[in-house]
Amino acid sequence: MEIIPEVIEAIEGYLGRHQANVEAESLRLRAFFQACESPMEQKLLMKLVEFFPGYPCDWEGSHVLSRDFCEPHNFGFDLRIYPQREMPIDLTSVLRGVGVQLYRADFLLRLTRWNHNQGETECICQLVVEVDGHDFHERTKEQAQRDRSRDRTLTAAGYTVFRFTGSELFRDMDKSINEVYAFLIQRVSDYVSERGLRFY
Repeated sequence: MEIIPEVIEAIEGYLGRHQANVEAESLRLRAFFQACESPMEQKLLMKLVEFFPGYPCDWEGSHVLSRDFCEPHNFGFDLRIYPQREMPIDLTSVLRGVGVQLYRADFLLRLTRWNHNQGETECICQLVVEVDGHDFHERTKEQAQRDRSRDRTLTAAGYTVFRFTGSELFRDMDKSINEVYAFLIQRVSDYVSERGLRFY
């Protein structure tokens, strides 16, 4: 049977709208990756998004679902990846500092869960991932000292910091991704155990 003209017109209209959406999402996704400051950071971001399957959410951050818990979305787990994220740290509450200072992370991975009982999102953990290229890190004792001091401040403010060297990522990026995954899945496991949640 031939397809009637009205159906052909509807299909073409749908495909046209779909193509416009693909183009818009492509632009947003490009902007997401352009936030990275080096090719190595872009490669790491690509691997992170591939490793944690999910769907885009505004491309401010990739809305990515946790793995290995049947249907994690049904349980409200959410992992967002933010490249070049600026975080205000109130130094008066950490390490007896003064004022608020902005810290920029190469990547912030924020793991949360929607708590139906409380009607709000709970932050399970915030992982800062830094890519240390030879040109900018560990080149001098002073730079190494600044990095260590920065890590202590972030840790005191409740962040966990993972540092990977560029050569480490170049040699075996999958190993680094698996370290990130192991950390995040342990946080989910701890959260589940503490609250007595059951997964079917």
